[in-house]
Amino acid sequence: MRIVDIPLRFARCQLVMADVPTLVDAGGAADTSSVLAVIAREGLSMSQLGRIILTHGDGDHIGGAAELQRLSGAELVAHEDERPYLEGHVPAGFSIVKRMVVAIGSRGPRPHIDRWVTGGEVIDGLEVAHAPGHTPGSICVYAADAILAGDAFRTGARFEEVPALMSADVSRSRASIRTLAQRPVTRAFSGHGPPTDDADARLRSLAERVRA
Repeated sequence: MRIVDIPLRFARCQLVMADVPTLVDAGGAADTSSVLAVIAREGLSMSQLGRIILTHGDGDHIGGAAELQRLSGAELVAHEDERPYLEGHVPAGFSIVKRMVVAIGSRGPRPHIDRWVTGGEVIDGLEVAHAPGHTPGSICVYAADAILAGDAFRTGARFEEVPALMSADVSRSRASIRTLAQRPVTRAFSGHGPPTDDADARLRSLAERVRA
């Protein structure tokens, strides 16, 4: 299993090269050509892309999902608690700033979700973990010894929590970080920040910093 990080305009997504090639997040509506270029560079046809897992419903993560689904026929997966947001209802906990970002941002055509998950599912070797806080249905994906965190936290030289103004429930987000830090991982990917090794220590350090 190999993970290819894909930097985009405002966020990042990851292509998991496994028995069932899987895209974790889909970038914004304007990012589709960049995602397609990486898929082609990795030697895949679009029909070989078997699944797209959405970590949450922000436009910079789902905007390209409908078009990529149309081109590939891939199964689209999201958390049940994200259903209202994906259907156009802004989470109640969003700040005025986040609501403005959602209002002016382009989320692209609404994707059709084929499989709703609740957390704990293992789908062709990828484990879904519910990590609410940034949004109600935020999830992370475990791939072997790596975590693909979406916006549960930000990777980089020093792991950081997502800015409070961008999250629906900061206390839940911090609780999720502390839960994620209990599981050993070697490498971490996120929607904002480069892939990072020594993820265990960095995630535990973040968990200590956000402890209530």
